[in-house]
Amino acid sequence: MRNLRKILVTTLGLILLLVGLVMLVLPGPGVLILILALSVLGAEYAWARSRMRWLKSKFSRGRS
Repeated sequence: MRNLRKILVTTLGLILLLVGLVMLVLPGPGVLILILALSVLGAEYAWARSRMRWLKSKFSRGRS
C-alpha cells in the first residue's frame, strides 16, 4: 500500500510539474502549478520539501 501511494504521489507531482513548466511559456498560471507540484511531491520527497522551504523564504523576504 505504501508503494502505491508513492507511485500515485510521484505520478501526480510529475504531471503537475510538467504542466507548470509548459505554462511558464504558454498562457496560464505556471508558477502556481509549480508550487502545487512541489507541495504534492513534498509529501514523499525531502528534496521537494526543501525547495518549498526555499521558495517560502524567498517570498517572505521579498514581502517585508
